[in-house]
Amino acid sequence: MDIAKASSEGLDRTDRLTRRAWHTRAALPMVVWMVLTVVLVSAHRGIPRQVWLMVHFVTLGIVSNAIVVWSNHFADAVLRSHRQGHRREVWQLVMLNSALTLLSVGVVGQWALPVWAGVIALVGMATTGIVGIARQARHSLPARFAQVVAWYQCASGCLIVGAVLGGLMAVPFGRWSDAILASHLAFNVLGWVGLTIWGTLCTLWPTMLRTKAPERVERAARAALPLMLIGVIVTGVSPLLHPVAPVWWRIVGALGVVAYLTGVLTQADPMLHAWRGKRATTFPVLSAGAGQIWLLGWLCWVLWRWMASPTPAVLVEHLRGTVPVLLVGFLLQVLLGALSYLVPVVLGGGPAMVRGTSRSFERGAVARWAVVNLCLALFMLPISSVWKVTTSLAAFIALSGFLVVGWQAWRVRTGARPAPEDAPRAHRMRRGLAWALVWVLLAASLAAVVDPVSFRSQFAGTRGTESGVAETGRTRTVDVVARNMTFTPDVITVDPGDRLVIRLTNGDEGMIHDLVMASGATSGRLSPGESANVDLGVVGQTTDGWCSVAGHRQMGMTLQVQTSGASAGQPSSSAHDGHAGADPGAVTPSLDLTKEYSSGWKPRDAALAPASTQKVHKATLRVTDAVMEVAPGVKQTMWTFNGSAPGPVLRGRIGDVFEITLVNDGGMGHGIDFHAGALAPDKPMRTIAPGESLVYRFTAKRAGIWMYHCSTMPMTQHIANGMYGAVVIDPPDLPTVDKEYLLVQGEQYYGADADGAPGVADMGKIMAEKPDSVVFNGFPAQYDKSPLTARVGERVRFWVLDAGPNRAWAFHIVGTQFDSVWFEGGWRLRNGTTPGVAGATSGGSQTLGMLASQGGFVETSFPEVGHYALVNHQMVDAERGAHGIVQVR
Repeated sequence: MDIAKASSEGLDRTDRLTRRAWHTRAALPMVVWMVLTVVLVSAHRGIPRQVWLMVHFVTLGIVSNAIVVWSNHFADAVLRSHRQGHRREVWQLVMLNSALTLLSVGVVGQWALPVWAGVIALVGMATTGIVGIARQARHSLPARFAQVVAWYQCASGCLIVGAVLGGLMAVPFGRWSDAILASHLAFNVLGWVGLTIWGTLCTLWPTMLRTKAPERVERAARAALPLMLIGVIVTGVSPLLHPVAPVWWRIVGALGVVAYLTGVLTQADPMLHAWRGKRATTFPVLSAGAGQIWLLGWLCWVLWRWMASPTPAVLVEHLRGTVPVLLVGFLLQVLLGALSYLVPVVLGGGPAMVRGTSRSFERGAVARWAVVNLCLALFMLPISSVWKVTTSLAAFIALSGFLVVGWQAWRVRTGARPAPEDAPRAHRMRRGLAWALVWVLLAASLAAVVDPVSFRSQFAGTRGTESGVAETGRTRTVDVVARNMTFTPDVITVDPGDRLVIRLTNGDEGMIHDLVMASGATSGRLSPGESANVDLGVVGQTTDGWCSVAGHRQMGMTLQVQTSGASAGQPSSSAHDGHAGADPGAVTPSLDLTKEYSSGWKPRDAALAPASTQKVHKATLRVTDAVMEVAPGVKQTMWTFNGSAPGPVLRGRIGDVFEITLVNDGGMGHGIDFHAGALAPDKPMRTIAPGESLVYRFTAKRAGIWMYHCSTMPMTQHIANGMYGAVVIDPPDLPTVDKEYLLVQGEQYYGADADGAPGVADMGKIMAEKPDSVVFNGFPAQYDKSPLTARVGERVRFWVLDAGPNRAWAFHIVGTQFDSVWFEGGWRLRNGTTPGVAGATSGGSQTLGMLASQGGFVETSFPEVGHYALVNHQMVDAERGAHGIVQVR
């Protein structure tokens, strides 16, 4: 039987129920997730959790809802059977949307329980589909294309695996985390979405072409499924081999992609043959066909990247850049193409009405299709950010046109407006392509108006420079490598009038770099191993470039382009007083200790809890960027461990094992260095890129208060910007005291606000050793406002650590003396005597002096009621905020 006729009969049998299902079951959740996606896109700030929501609102919210409805419908059509009250579809939709809601709550709140509840709901939804379709097939008559249901069952099985892997991502797995993420993407994108779409297209494609499906389509579908399923499994498993087989995982993964690509080409061949016979140019055919082409190109690109990526983390970082291709180029185009064909049939009303509503969906079809694909192609090129915004806007408007024509089709169905006339194909093509060209030109005009400098730099190679130099017509391409805080080469000399293209490669491991030129041309942020071209256009004068990642430029990561005859290092026209690129409107905050902290501010609790009895201490340190009030009226963008600066305190005993998982949720590369452990720093202290994680494991073999801090260069800036903390390892004979406090001294170097956001630690002030404030536990003078407490006669121990990065600390408490001092590995004074010194008389200590990263503890008893000041007796630092109060009752 003709598949088009079978599909139509299946639609006729369930016309009213399916119509109701579309409006109430699929349309409502799809619209809700679509609206939420638009809101997130409008407010997008590059936050990892926000990116997660946008991607999953499209894949799970929009696409998966459509997959559930139409996979059930096509199962009915090819099996020629009725569903019993649509219960399976209803339950699947309920579980799917409940799962996405739970997952969103869990990801935003970073709670594992909702995440796993959502995973269980997804597994239940997929299992319901597998079992329900199997029962339906068992009770149906033999039918042509019945093997299509096997595609849906295999896709649901892939979703089960992908959902479980997604749940595991909520648990820190150290070096396995990136591999799990890559595997999760393979099973969900290639399996759940890819198999479902290609399984549907083997029946829907001939139907959209309104032609009889040839036998070769059926044979191709049978041959393609095992190839693509094997490809999904092999590709999905290969990243998990990386921790144990760092070389073979790439080869295995590439073989999996090849198998999947072979299956796609096997099925695409008869589909292309069917199209050649019809030359159809309707929107469903154009949109779904373009989606398949984007997928083929993406698979070829993935094959190349899979072989070139040294780790799954690098692969995932590259895949993030192709999200528009998958979401817009493949998923949304295939989905909108299918809906443009199916919705008129669902609306029903007889053959004449279906033709009328179908013509409504053809309004502006060629223009909408051409704008989306042309803008997407431009977006994926190394164009300026302004161009990317305007092309995205044009594509978004074109995609939104589906809602407009859908509303017009509904009005045609209800009789509110007449059906449009059918225009000749050649006329529609010419007019549509002309309108698409107009849209792209409007996008270019908008880019020129919004940011003329970036727009000019985009086309600088086609015109002379503003200096009036004559163009030579030559183009020079120079390879530059960013590594170890330098560009190599860091000086490029070209002849005046030559066009220069810099091919920048990030040669560092774990660190992100970029290149920003004074003209506005930029490479964008590059992950390790990634490359990009920076087109400077025609060069007529000396110009400067630098890495814009915080602190990198100050560490010497600069580059200069000069013309022949100029000397290296001469000032460029864009540099003024050594502050090229600075924001003239930036505001640098200053310290005023007479002000009050804002409402809601709370001091950090300095009380130190005793060490636990456990022998293995497991903790997760999550790097985040957080805007914090660091002084009265002063806000800065801090780089934090677990949202605080300094980070959390760890405490244990000699012989304890510490297993720390570092997760980088920040916007740049970070690492960690624990002074409490002794091990080669090469791997555990390496810098990891955003989204990556590592496990740092050490055994505490010596007592002391040890510093930990970010190990990424420039370390001075990372430490000054909040990335430090303390590990306390108790001496074996540590006596019991009434109270213990811990104070960590740090320094603050307030940076100017940039792009409307609070600044980060100013590298110039750091290098000049001119802090704005010196603080205990992250805030200046916080224990003046909220004093520490003790009682007369209580024995109090103060653990102290100087985290620096630059200033020394002379710890002193006004009005009391220390009778016990433990410093850097041993007792210097114990109960008034010096250990190991024969005949030592009773004595005391007034000050414990520490250089940066040194620490220890002192013990004292307060003689009477009063307020005792604890200070850094380098008084200039005390007046910068390094002081507090002990209130004794």
